Amino acid sequence: MVPFSLTTKLIADPITPIAMAGMGVSAAEDPGVLMVERCLELAELAVSRALRAQAEAGAKAILICEPAANIVYLSPKQINAGSDIFERFVMQPNLRLRRQLAEAGVDLIFHDCGELNSAMVRQSAD
Repeated sequence: MVPFSLTTKLIADPITPIAMAGMGVSAAEDPGVLMVERCLELAELAVSRALRAQAEAGAKAILICEPAANIVYLSPKQINAGSDIFERFVMQPNLRLRRQLAEAGVDLIFHDCGELNSAMVRQSAD
């Protein structure tokens, strides 16, 4: 599990604050958005530490999965309207983890078993 999926497990109702963030509501404006952003930071830190430990133990490749990166948690309407919610909550943390693994000489096998829309697929291919 990686940052966004872990974040959705740490919060009782992640959909509402994620949708609010997708509408442009900032952490300064809403405590729910603040909670999602802070949980995402902590989740990324926890995953990063786990990946580091695996790399130090000699891992040659690591499989990470992001099942919550899907249209249940991320509104296709918001993304199609130009919201950066997918980029900010899913892609950026995972790209940082990818860089971490590349620097450690570990191959990344990334899997997203969630349902993506066309815009999400295009963003992940860039």
